[in-house]
Amino acid sequence: MSDLYIENPDEDSFKTYNKKTVYNIDTFADIKEYGNLIDFNLGEKFFYGKVQRNFVPMYFDNTAIKLKPLTATPSQGASYAAMSFVADAFEKLALQFSRAITANKIYADEQHLSNIVAHKAYTDPVQLYNTHLISFTESLVEKLKSDEAVEIKNFNDFLVYFKNYVLKSCHEIPFTFSAYLKSKYCPMTASGLVIEIADLDYFNDNQKMTLFYRSKNWEYFLNACRSYGFAVDKNIPWRIIADIASQPMLQYAQAYGLGKTDMILNSGFARPEMLFIKRFRAYLLDVYNRVIENEIAKLKSCKNGLIVSYVKPKKYSTGQFNMTFNDAKMLKLFFDIRFAEDPKDFTKEKKDDIINKCLEIYSPGGTKGISKSIGIFEKIINQPFDYRGSSSYLYSQYKKGFGAKIVLSEPRR
Repeated sequence: MSDLYIENPDEDSFKTYNKKTVYNIDTFADIKEYGNLIDFNLGEKFFYGKVQRNFVPMYFDNTAIKLKPLTATPSQGASYAAMSFVADAFEKLALQFSRAITANKIYADEQHLSNIVAHKAYTDPVQLYNTHLISFTESLVEKLKSDEAVEIKNFNDFLVYFKNYVLKSCHEIPFTFSAYLKSKYCPMTASGLVIEIADLDYFNDNQKMTLFYRSKNWEYFLNACRSYGFAVDKNIPWRIIADIASQPMLQYAQAYGLGKTDMILNSGFARPEMLFIKRFRAYLLDVYNRVIENEIAKLKSCKNGLIVSYVKPKKYSTGQFNMTFNDAKMLKLFFDIRFAEDPKDFTKEKKDDIINKCLEIYSPGGTKGISKSIGIFEKIINQPFDYRGSSSYLYSQYKKGFGAKIVLSEPRR
């Protein structure tokens, strides 16, 4: 089977494309038969657990809905957690497998599908983003300090260079928390809805077929997951995801007063743009202070030749900075960056109109104005207007054809 499926990322692109297509075809029968086996790389499903129904980003904040430790782990010292009701459902799933082995209903010798244990679960999205932003910022600071053409005398000078750097890079490397959540950098485990029952190479399709799709307990696993309200990731079959629209999962949520999907979404998740904007001004001042020099040497010509004068970049107190970079300027910069991070087919005139309307909604002196202004902006920018990966985009690609001839495997038995 190793010649049919991907084993490592070093193969050439044609072979990788060919083998991935074989994998997709060989898993299609199970997807068709089991409604809870889902391709989470397809269209809007990629954002599951990271966006609201209207595609606006969200993050699990562990306030109203608490995390609960998982006891079904590979070793006593292992520590994993998930949303409370998700943890309850997972423990029942693991117990069912244990009882099924005792009753000889399933095979006891399957490496991952006999005894179900958690190898990975919740990862804090705020911590993940903070680490990401540190890396982004270090690159920014190094670039500004090493470029001899950069001359920063005050914050307005800095803002020109900062904006230029961020707008050029943020579509590929997200800058805001909202964009990070929707990017490939943020794992599904950040949602609190995901548990992985193995620690394997995500790229190795051959291993997926051998250990999961061709496991003697595979169909039992899919049925059991469905009965407890879990979906299974087609591309990472050891990853199970709580389906918060399914009745079995909602029954577990009901024990915590969360018997409806909207209750989970409204209680368990917070707005990333508000967390970001609260920190944005302090972040910019910190970066400004890191990149300015103690003195800037300036050459001037005079009768006797050249003379050197020195200019000290402006230092700002918090109060001075807040006046220099007020809320309206901060919102305008945020909007510009978000347009660059999540490009849509808007003309410059349309973008300007959206920004101006959102700035009109803002009223100086209160966070309610900021919250409402940003909230409306995010609803506009996050609509799936044929972004790469959306259902409509994929359909348009489908109509163009699938490319070269594919070598298929033997039918599964």
